Amino acid sequence: MKNELWAVFVVLAVVFCILLAQGGDDQFNLLRVPVNYEVALEKQAARVFQEVSVDITSALFFETGSGRAVLYMEPVRFMGSWTTKEVVEKLDRLGLRPASAVEMTAYFKRLGRWPLKKGLSLVALGSESVRPDDLRRVYTCARAVAGRKGMVPISCEVWPDNYMFLGVAQ
Repeated sequence: MKNELWAVFVVLAVVFCILLAQGGDDQFNLLRVPVNYEVALEKQAARVFQEVSVDITSALFFETGSGRAVLYMEPVRFMGSWTTKEVVEKLDRLGLRPASAVEMTAYFKRLGRWPLKKGLSLVALGSESVRPDDLRRVYTCARAVAGRKGMVPISCEVWPDNYMFLGVAQ
């Protein structure tokens, strides 16, 4: 009996190590999301989030889309720390491209609820801004601070695993 339990333990440990080596990525199902690129980002964000940074504007975050579209989106979490380039490459391998700020706002509007676990933030790497004050890349991020759900600009060299990334099916 002890040998059988030991064998089961060894098999489970091996499976765990294999999953850990693969990155342990959390994935959800694709969600069909209508997106309207005609309405300014700041107006859309104000309708969806409780708080929106004054730096979340169409002037700072340019959109590549136009008109209206129906997209399929999925938040993805990569365990470990990753550079922006690595995250974009990992999304591409999954058949996803980084979502823009308008697309992330439409995603939250479509859900109608806060989908993130406490301590997690969702980043839209498809909207990038170079701010005049520091010339660093800034992306949009949805997160809860002090119980309020908001949208803020964020600049990061390496993303720890408490950030998720919204991908759009290609």
